[in-house]
Amino acid sequence: MEIRHIYISKSVESKILGKHNVTAKEVREVFSNAYARPKIYRSDRIRKAYVAYGRTLSGRYLMVAFFLYENQAKVITARDLTASEKRRYERK
Repeated sequence: MEIRHIYISKSVESKILGKHNVTAKEVREVFSNAYARPKIYRSDRIRKAYVAYGRTLSGRYLMVAFFLYENQAKVITARDLTASEKRRYERK
């Protein structure tokens, strides 16, 4: 799956910053981190959505939920990984 562009609306950006203390820069880092590529799965909760488990450049583990339109990811939300999600991400 190739994602060339990350779109984060102003309302989503302010929500994830206020509610989860996640910046738009950190969300973009999850997709562009060459050292720790994100693992992308189909969402269990939202039809036609995906979730990416990944790390920022500073090492923070994040979950990013998004819709995929051609090669563009439209971010729905982002938050820190739970302990079980972190274990799933770290499995090879």
